Amino acid sequence: MRERLEKRNFTIIDKITNIQNVPLVACLNVLDRCIDPYELLQDIYNVLAPNGRVVIALVLPYVHYVEFNTSHLPIRPLMAHWPDKAKQFSFEAEAMMFFEMLENFGFKVESWTKAPYLCEGDLRQSFYWLIDLVVVLSKKRPLMAHWPDKAKQFSFEAEAMMFFEMLENFGFKVESWTKAPYLCEGDLRQSFYWLIDLVVVLSKK
Repeated sequence: MRERLEKRNFTIIDKITNIQNVPLVACLNVLDRCIDPYELLQDIYNVLAPNGRVVIALVLPYVHYVEFNTSHLPIRPLMAHWPDKAKQFSFEAEAMMFFEMLENFGFKVESWTKAPYLCEGDLRQSFYWLIDLVVVLSKKRPLMAHWPDKAKQFSFEAEAMMFFEMLENFGFKVESWTKAPYLCEGDLRQSFYWLIDLVVVLSKK
């Protein structure tokens, strides 16, 4: 594929992370063939422009095969139920699992469809007739427009005012607000975190 694209004067890059703010990323029938689909999805998210779109095609039922290693297995399978429960779920059930995973990566599913996929064959038969799940994705919008580029650069009060303005634009009226301590469960670095909550009482305008 690289040679074909080079002959047509396309620019070939070694790593997708060498570019930024990409308006459109197409990842067609690659996630179930790469060695680490999680890393690839994260890289796609990181290079995608804020208003960009991603088109992903994935054959379902999900079966993973890595051509260029001896085990032909990925570091991490895209679907947690593979291979132990391979082909035990319907197309729609696996699609919902995939959508949930994409949402956890920070993507928003804009639209999706089924499409036929004629795949090259092997020694047993000359081709395979498969079904692709084709998904159009965008980035989820963060609650605060300045995040993550300017995270933690504003005071509590300044961010509270931004949040109130956003609520007002949604048609809410801020009746009252206060600060409250919030003891949050920790992680490997420390057992808990002591945080500050903004607590707001709203009504409709």
